Amino acid sequence: MNHTVITATCPTWSPGYDKLAYADRGRIYIYNVERDINIIIETDFLRLSSLVWSSKGHSLIFAAQRDRDQGGLDIWQLDLTTNDFQPLVKCAFPFPSIDSCDSPIWLSDAQLSYVRHMDGQATIEVFDLTSRNTEVIADKLQILSAVAPFGIDSSPNTGILSSLAWSPDEARIAFVGGKGMFPNGASIYLFESTTGDVYEITSSEVWADSPVWLDDTYLVFRSREWAKGAELNYAHERNIYEAQNLSIVNVDNKKTVKLTKITAPSSSFISCPFLISQSVCSQIVTTQTLLQPGL
Repeated sequence: MNHTVITATCPTWSPGYDKLAYADRGRIYIYNVERDINIIIETDFLRLSSLVWSSKGHSLIFAAQRDRDQGGLDIWQLDLTTNDFQPLVKCAFPFPSIDSCDSPIWLSDAQLSYVRHMDGQATIEVFDLTSRNTEVIADKLQILSAVAPFGIDSSPNTGILSSLAWSPDEARIAFVGGKGMFPNGASIYLFESTTGDVYEITSSEVWADSPVWLDDTYLVFRSREWAKGAELNYAHERNIYEAQNLSIVNVDNKKTVKLTKITAPSSSFISCPFLISQSVCSQIVTTQTLLQPGL
């Protein structure tokens, strides 16, 4: 498989690991790995976040912007049996509002969670598709936006891949917090759903984002470090000084171990960590290319 992609979202596996979904330039692609067939679904969205499969593989949820007069994103669902799009949660409003939502994830076939950014703060909410009710799980948090609203660069040095992850037992929520400033302005925090406690679990000396739960105790994330000289360059030029690694942390004792040993400066970077059958996989890419046919 040798396809090229530019400015695409992270590919996400279907529940049966036989399909990959990703978005690029307003289109949604469903790639059937076994049959080597790519289905292209045209949309009129201006921006889309990474796609998330339902547990049975019948639909996808994502954050997206459709209207040009709004700066943020709303939560949408795509029914893969009909290719119909349905708005689920309204988050964005016309300028000058920068309210937005991102990082949607399924909790069950009837409930999804996401981050809402409003008035400079973030809340974690749960939306019930049956009752259409919304519950605020945590509020007044400082969560870095995975998809910044137009005109707002919430993470000028990074490009955060994801900012929210529920533990398998749904007792803890891992999120990316901090001010998003170079060189170590992002850390992984935990929210305890039973007590409401919030605390940092990664070192404040290392940039950390894109949390993925291995089980209820271990969390994998992407760490980023820069070689000397990076501070003298603009944000978009710092990648040549950078080293990205996968690390794993025990959330109970905060002990952290690097799974990869890339040193700065490096031309490789970690993209899109995800979980397959209790083993962590990632793409280590040397260019800004992933998957897409015909380019």
